[in-house]
Amino acid sequence: MPCTEAYREHIMYTFNGYCKTVIRFAAINAWRDRSRRRQKEISLEYLTERLDTIMEQMKATEGVTEELKRTSQMEWVQCCNNIHNRAEEIVLHEMIYS
Repeated sequence: MPCTEAYREHIMYTFNGYCKTVIRFAAINAWRDRSRRRQKEISLEYLTERLDTIMEQMKATEGVTEELKRTSQMEWVQCCNNIHNRAEEIVLHEMIYS
């Protein structure tokens, strides 16, 4: 069956319409993905403040004071490192992993 010029034109317009639809929906999906990522973003300053707050609360609860720092520096460093690691895990669990 020979293709007429009108049929070729019809095929071309149909294909162009299909391509425009695909590109349009790809752009919409990209925009939605970008919006979702922006909603989940957390500032580094907020994470740092949250870490400091948790560390101060843990220090107060466990009695890690400046007095301990003056009397037993190694024990104070061990306690602070332990508290820092635990607080970091809490922040990561609360803000990043969830």
